[in-house]
Amino acid sequence: MKALKQPALQIGVAAIAGIVFGLVVGDWAINLKFVGDMFIRLIQMAIVPPVMASVIVATGAMSGAGMGKMAGRTFARMLGLSGVAAAVARGLSSIIQPGGGMVFEGEVDPALEASAAAATGWQETLLGFVSTNIFEAMSTASMVPIIVFSLLFGAALRVHVSRTQDTLVLRFLEQVQQVVLTLIRMVMYIAPVGVFCLLAALAGDIGFSVVTTALSYLGTTLLGVVILFLLFVGITASITRLNPLKLPAKLAEQTAIAVTTTSSAVTFPTVLKNTVEKVGVSQRVANFTLSVGLTMGSYGAVLNYMIVVMFLAQRQATWNSRSVRSPWEWGSRSFSTWAPSPFRAGSRSWRCSRPLPSACPSRPWAC
Repeated sequence: MKALKQPALQIGVAAIAGIVFGLVVGDWAINLKFVGDMFIRLIQMAIVPPVMASVIVATGAMSGAGMGKMAGRTFARMLGLSGVAAAVARGLSSIIQPGGGMVFEGEVDPALEASAAAATGWQETLLGFVSTNIFEAMSTASMVPIIVFSLLFGAALRVHVSRTQDTLVLRFLEQVQQVVLTLIRMVMYIAPVGVFCLLAALAGDIGFSVVTTALSYLGTTLLGVVILFLLFVGITASITRLNPLKLPAKLAEQTAIAVTTTSSAVTFPTVLKNTVEKVGVSQRVANFTLSVGLTMGSYGAVLNYMIVVMFLAQRQATWNSRSVRSPWEWGSRSFSTWAPSPFRAGSRSWRCSRPLPSACPSRPWAC
């Protein structure tokens, strides 16, 4: 009975029960989605204040030397671990070949084509780090501009405190942070209900394909996550001297939330709370490293993006290898546009996926 009081176990049981319930009742489970969405919104409502307060307090409360040392170590380790995540994804994708043998015959979503065409260069990306209106960035939860503003505000606050010895603003933000964390603890009481409704609606809408779709891709990602988890636990244990066998249990609650909500931003308040209360990291260090890591420390995102790139590259290689055939072999392929073959008059023995040029009906090799 004591184990059932653990938030992580409650969320895990709710997730499994939600999937089973959704598969059993079918489409009706979609009616529960609004409850799950309400839970997500309650968490999202409290994301921006703790991030801003954490970064400002951590930056404003440090001396120049201490801040520089912590920032240097934080950024160096984040870049290094991002490289490790990319290398793991590259290796697994080369071995498992999740995109090999897959041919896509549908039409590309116009919205995706438009978003790809609207991709910006590195200059625009860097400009996007600085918002012209911090309140607009807060309203849209644009985390990078918020963190940049908070770092600059915290640095300015540090200068102000050093000159005037007035810590009123600093103490106010510390109290704001504690109040918001208390709010998060209150919201987390309904986490099992929210997770149950989210997964029940998903399973009821999609059915068994929620588990079986693209198993090679999902399996590669899952294996990569497990490898990174074991690797990071080992690195953390070697640096902090924590027992590696006990560390996963301390991370169970935020892991369950991250898996069920698929959002690092939604998970952030719980991570911040448990890092201080369960792992024993000081509030000052947790405020800075976790807030910055919310965007720069997304190692799971690095892993996923690399696997997606490899998946698409392998899928394209498969398409190209099947495209290089003589015209009389094209009859076995499944494409969208038909044209008569000059080798079999009046028949439709080959097909082409692209719009046929005028020369195609008489010169299929020009297609």
